[in-house]
Amino acid sequence: MDFWKQAQQWLPAFEKLGYTVPPPMKFTIHGIWAENFIGLWPAPPCPIPQTPFNVALMNCHMRQRMMVSWPNVEYGAHEKFWNYEWHTHEDFSKSLYDQVAFFTIALDLKDRFDLVKIPNAAQMHWSFSIPLDLGNLNATILAAITGVLILSCSWVYNQAFGRYGEVLKEVRICFDLHFMVINYPPRNDPNDCIGPIIYLV
Repeated sequence: MDFWKQAQQWLPAFEKLGYTVPPPMKFTIHGIWAENFIGLWPAPPCPIPQTPFNVALMNCHMRQRMMVSWPNVEYGAHEKFWNYEWHTHEDFSKSLYDQVAFFTIALDLKDRFDLVKIPNAAQMHWSFSIPLDLGNLNATILAAITGVLILSCSWVYNQAFGRYGEVLKEVRICFDLHFMVINYPPRNDPNDCIGPIIYLV
């Protein structure tokens, strides 16, 4: 294992939330997993033992943090989502940490950076009615977290602006084994936000 990758999803991008008002402007965790710079982690044929997910191992405080920072934003079945993440993406990670330690790491990394406040502090306010310049957004976040992240977008019709455009869907941040931010390895997921302008919904 060479590094951790955490994906945070932009809540307003999900249309299945069932909100009657615009969803809150916030990011929630999609997942976190271990990766290598070259090749897979773990190197095959190195099976990872299946450790059952057990929500009872989480105390009340931790479950509250999970509900805020790692909810199932599409269907609401939060514990099923956590179980799914533990048994898919997190298979690579649980040879290193037990369940509570693993989810705690994910929550703490999520809380380290407020990706909504960073652009606001640089006078690049997140707004449903104002498109964002992709280059300025990348530079602003890079200066704040001292690492290059990846932005993922979907190409959809934007009713507010009457045109097709890229809508922010997810950001991905990489951390070394000491949980310091590192530049996103170029061989991994490409930056699929082309720009120069992206939308928030």
